[in-house]
Amino acid sequence: MTQHHGCATNGMTRLRRIVPFAIAVAAIVIMEVFVFNLPFWQTRNLTPETAVEEELGSGLTVQNDGTLLVTDPNEAWRVVSSSEPIRYLYVNPSDSEQWILQYGDDIPEDERQPLSVVWQYSTKKATDGDWYAASALQGYSPAAPSSRYSRVDNGAVKVRIRYVTFVNARIPHTTITANPNIPMRFSKLRLGIEILVALIILAFRPGSSLYRRKMELRRVVCWAPIAVLTVIEAAFALGLVFVTSAPERVNPEYWSGIGSFWAIDQYQRLADALVHGRVNLDYAVNPALAAMSNPYDAGGRFQLAFANPDVPVYFDVAFKDGQYYSYFGVVPVLLLYVPYLLVTGHALLTSRAIMVFVVLTTVSSTILAVQLARLVTRRGSAVSLGAVMLGSVCMFLGNVIAIVVPYGLFYPIPQVCAVMFGMLGLSCWIEAKIRGLSKVWIAFGSLCMALTIGCRPQVVLASLLALPLFWNDIVTLWQEGWRSLRAFGREAAVWLCAAVPYALVIAGQFAYNAARFGKITDFGSNYNLTGYDMTHNEVGISRYISFFFYYFFQPPNLSGRFPFVNEVLWPTVTFRSYHYNVGSYFLAIAPFALIVFTVFAWRAAMRRIQVMGLYVASGIAVFMMFIVNSRANGVDFRYTIDFGWLIVVAMLLIVYVADATTRDVGDDAADELSNVGSSGGASGIVASSLRRILHTNVFGFLTLGIVLSLLMTVFKQCMASATNLVPTMNMDVDRWWDMASWFIFLQ
Repeated sequence: MTQHHGCATNGMTRLRRIVPFAIAVAAIVIMEVFVFNLPFWQTRNLTPETAVEEELGSGLTVQNDGTLLVTDPNEAWRVVSSSEPIRYLYVNPSDSEQWILQYGDDIPEDERQPLSVVWQYSTKKATDGDWYAASALQGYSPAAPSSRYSRVDNGAVKVRIRYVTFVNARIPHTTITANPNIPMRFSKLRLGIEILVALIILAFRPGSSLYRRKMELRRVVCWAPIAVLTVIEAAFALGLVFVTSAPERVNPEYWSGIGSFWAIDQYQRLADALVHGRVNLDYAVNPALAAMSNPYDAGGRFQLAFANPDVPVYFDVAFKDGQYYSYFGVVPVLLLYVPYLLVTGHALLTSRAIMVFVVLTTVSSTILAVQLARLVTRRGSAVSLGAVMLGSVCMFLGNVIAIVVPYGLFYPIPQVCAVMFGMLGLSCWIEAKIRGLSKVWIAFGSLCMALTIGCRPQVVLASLLALPLFWNDIVTLWQEGWRSLRAFGREAAVWLCAAVPYALVIAGQFAYNAARFGKITDFGSNYNLTGYDMTHNEVGISRYISFFFYYFFQPPNLSGRFPFVNEVLWPTVTFRSYHYNVGSYFLAIAPFALIVFTVFAWRAAMRRIQVMGLYVASGIAVFMMFIVNSRANGVDFRYTIDFGWLIVVAMLLIVYVADATTRDVGDDAADELSNVGSSGGASGIVASSLRRILHTNVFGFLTLGIVLSLLMTVFKQCMASATNLVPTMNMDVDRWWDMASWFIFLQ
């Protein structure tokens, strides 16, 4: 009887493990066959017919090449009709499309983008006496064949296509098919996203077997999954860079609206300057700019640039005493750009630098997630492998790097480099703590933390975490140092290992500052030639209240149509620099991080494990960085990179403590209940049930938050203008329309 019971139990265990995977596969099949291919099922029994063009608006003129010339955008429309109610329309390919380019014939051929033909529909049913206008924008790209389908429905037999365009634009005059039979279509990219979401849910769902295995790095079964996960994270971030096809900008770009050149190659110029013994950039200086009493006045500088076009005026670069400088951190240049230039003789491309730092930062984020788990395990119960892997994903998504790097610009590089060093520095300090105050690891940690000064100076505020981490050791060293000379020598050695790296890096940075701006503490950010006067930039204290809301609690601007994520606007009474914003950290970028506010439920356990001080110090550092960033440039979700990882540090302390105190440790529920019952009776069973409920709620919420964060990271890159559907992020127009075609059933 016992043997049969064991077989049944093993069978049930195997079944419980197989069922979630079967559900995931079934869900993906249903999504692919019946959801994303719903138009196939809707149109499979329809009879296609060529729609009759009944009218052409007076704002359109037919050209000899088969295009329509727009003479009046308000009257740029055409009316098509069908004998049957129109469910979908299909724009037939036309030879005229290949000659139409979005940005005009004056753009070099290799820089042209396929045209997006954008329109709004007005419809008439057989029972309607007048047109009913729709507000949604629709359209297609000739380079994305699947985007030629658009949904009408609602019983309309006539459609007025009102083009969203401009004077002298050319529109393909193609035939249109009403009620086409839309074929089934499968996308590798879409399937990849679905599989990634399914894997996240399977791996981190409450009840996952990963939570029943203790994290023991000495065992291959533990470190191998973590290593594989890190590779997947890095591949995902790099994939975003490739998929969005950010242009490689190797030279400054002219902005006609301000008459200035965008200084986007200054890291390459800085590397060349350092190799040749200079600290200034070799941009030619316009004499009229050098003669300005206040070159930081953006309006006056733009007028000067238009009036003196012979010598370029550069934008987003520091200018002081008649010379251009880069105020961005010099450490990334010394690490990558200078060695690459010396070895190859060529300037390092921005995209390659981004890829290198993305990989290094992803590895660093995993290391920190593991180290925090080891710290909690050292002072309390063991943390599970599942919690550590989930923590790695949270650190990867929560540091905001994956959501920013697809821009393809050099701006995030110093931030990413600073975060990399910050995470490595804290990881080294934790290792020093675990190894009984190892002086070597303390020195490495201090060196990494100090290097943040040469990348993004405000990130050095993360050094505050050393105080709660080593507080007991500091007190012990102080007390023992008074008792014996040997103990005092050990104390002095520890302090030297902690302080000397900071002193060396700060000395180098101060010398660099003095060489550029004549003052050791002047980092030069106020000399930036940007869109406003940074040297006269006052921020009233009350504004920080709204800035705090926008950074941390502004809900995302979502919609039910692709691209689902829209730009969030924030009103200003007086001028403030404005950047694209997708919503706040907690409600848009990293919703899983909301768990950080449940600290009061876990504070007793956190105090017992002695990590409460680390939690508080993380919050203080985050707030201080927020103040520095808000004062300098108002609201920009890119600046969340500086402190996002510290929010995840605080969050993971709670997650690991919650996992260590609530998770099941047996191979199955029956074993656990048997063990609890033998030791604690009914009260033990109740306690175990409560722990299981807590664990389910915490990790269920985290899994959902990770999925939402992942989808935000993907669809953020698809944001488009609300007026003409032109992608506002770095994404090819044809790829944007191809992704939009996945969701034509939602139109």
